[in-house]
Amino acid sequence: MRRPARPTGFYVQFSAGLDLTQNARLHAFHRALRADLLPGVTDLGPGYVNLFVEYDESLVSGAAVRGWVTRHLRGVDGAAEVQGRLTELPVRYDGPDLPDVAARTGLTEAEVIRLHSGSEYHVYAVGFTPGFPFLGEVPEALRLPRRSTPRATVPFNAVAVANAQTCVYPLPSPGAGTCWARH
Repeated sequence: MRRPARPTGFYVQFSAGLDLTQNARLHAFHRALRADLLPGVTDLGPGYVNLFVEYDESLVSGAAVRGWVTRHLRGVDGAAEVQGRLTELPVRYDGPDLPDVAARTGLTEAEVIRLHSGSEYHVYAVGFTPGFPFLGEVPEALRLPRRSTPRATVPFNAVAVANAQTCVYPLPSPGAGTCWARH
């Protein structure tokens, strides 16, 4: 897609927080827009609960883009089916923060591992770095805030948790999640 000199765009909000049904609607909406792309729309950026629609005002009016979005939103007003496939990731729970996670949650390391590995996670969004999956929802007992000081580098394949999400770092990169395992 051609990038405008100065992006113009808006968000289409589906929910205020993590919601599997609304995330499925968002992705169905994204697929519908991509299948009927309006000339002048330069990017579609799906997130957890919203989709950013970017367009070039020199090629298409904001009114035309909003009309196109509204028409496609009507097609996904009902509950969309959650799509995907189950993928099992082998995880080695030996990260540097595992003892701290256990202490902060009041659980043993074995309980932390059992809770985290015993859950199925949905990929809500992909981003931050190429292939970085934002997975949710983490069991309530394991939800810890992001680190107050992010690490300069989180290693390749590190598994981390921050609030209600868990992730696998596909590349070495900065990060504020609590790292306690490796894929």
